[in-house]
Amino acid sequence: MASPSRIFGLERPELGVPWYDCRIVGLDGPRARGSGGVIVQADAGLGLLGKAPGVYRARFGSPREAERRSA
Repeated sequence: MASPSRIFGLERPELGVPWYDCRIVGLDGPRARGSGGVIVQADAGLGLLGKAPGVYRARFGSPREAERRSA
């Protein structure tokens, strides 16, 4: 999440062009715990994905949690 947030999430007024509207959405609620104890706070729901011209997908949680969710 650090690289996409840094590239797309920061305003770039020095470029003089419209920049990205970067949003973080959550599948399992508004908060997800990443590696090293980092907590990511989602600012939108999954409904926003249908309107997005581009999507970067990051997975948080253990593989076992993902298996449990898909079962």
